[in-house]
This record gives sequence, structure tokens and C-alpha cells, in this order.
Amino acid sequence: MLEVVFFAVAVALVGHYLRQMSPGRPARVGAKTVSGELTQLVEYADRAYLEKKYLSAEKLYLKILKIDHKNASAYRRIGLIYSAQRKYPDAIESFQVAAHLDPSAVNYYNLGVTYYENANYIKAIAAFDKGLIFDQTPDLYDAIGRTQLNLNHPNEAVEAFEKATANPKNKQHLTHLAEAYELVGKKDLAKVTYEKILKIDPKDVKAARALRRPATV
Repeated sequence: MLEVVFFAVAVALVGHYLRQMSPGRPARVGAKTVSGELTQLVEYADRAYLEKKYLSAEKLYLKILKIDHKNASAYRRIGLIYSAQRKYPDAIESFQVAAHLDPSAVNYYNLGVTYYENANYIKAIAAFDKGLIFDQTPDLYDAIGRTQLNLNHPNEAVEAFEKATANPKNKQHLTHLAEAYELVGKKDLAKVTYEKILKIDPKDVKAARALRRPATV
């Protein structure tokens, strides 16, 4: 992980570059108007990001934003870099810009997750709800369920987890649902859900242990 001093420099660079971005028409990745320089920068930045060379990736994405200041993907990647380093306020700012430039389920999901990690659960729910406008994905519903639990809304959490597991193939989502059922006292539904988990993964220790627990009145 990057040293704290690197992030102090990175934050300063973000402010410096964003203040100096020209208002001209941006180049578009994948379009004929994209210069060879921008295409190469995107390739290098993405490679550095995937290799977790976050400092190098961040500098490259900032260079991209000088050329194309409406590049939502660059803002999203910078947000992910900050989030990985637990710089949540900076990550939130980046994801907000990404969602403004490219309103989509993935951008609002990233924004919501960062609010969640920053313990701002009300704003997290609002971001996830906006994401559902664009795509009602299981991950969004699961994130809403986890956030509702942190708000001490177990029944709302159950409702969200049920939607996340409408097509029950994700073991993690099913585990969240089973635990929520137990929390609200729906032991029979929890048992059925744990059984579904074991059909997906017969070696799941948590589900097997839950099914061995004696029933309580």
C-alpha cells in the first residue's frame, strides 16, 4: 500500500490539475477523435491500476483528465485508488464526479460503498437507490441490505436481501439473507436458505454449523 505521504501529494495534484483543466471539448475514449497520446495514457494507466501500482496509475489518470476532463472512467479509477487507501472523503468526491458524468449502476454503487465505509449510511442508501434506477443488480440490493442492518432496520434488510437472492447463485448474498432471517426470528426461512447455500457449496462450514444448531423456542 502507498505511504501516507504519497496520498498527501496525490491530493494536492488532484486539486492542481482539476483547477487547470481547460473547458474545451474533451476527447472520447474509443472515438476517432481520441489522440494517440490519450489512447496510450489510458492503456498505461489501466495496466498500472491492475498491477496495483496505485501511485503511478493515479498520476497517469490525472494526465488523462488534463486532456479529457470529462472522462468518467478516470474519475472512477482515481476513486477506487483513494478507497483502497481508505481516503474516503477524496474517494467520495471522485465517485460523485464519475456519477455526474456517467450516471450508472456501477458508479452509484461505488459511491454508496464509499459512503458505507465512511459510516454515512443514509447517503449510502441514497446512492444505492439511484443505482437501482439504471440496473437492479443483486450487488446493489445486497449492499442496501447490509446498510439497513447498520441502520438497525432488520426487516428492510431482509426485504433487500430477498431481492438480491431472487436468482440464488451467490453464496455470499444467501448467507446475508440467512443471517438476516435469524435476526428477525424467521428460523425456518433461515434453515431453508442455509440448505440452499450447502447445495452451492457442500463444504460451507458456516451453513453446516447453523443447520446443526438445536432449534430454540
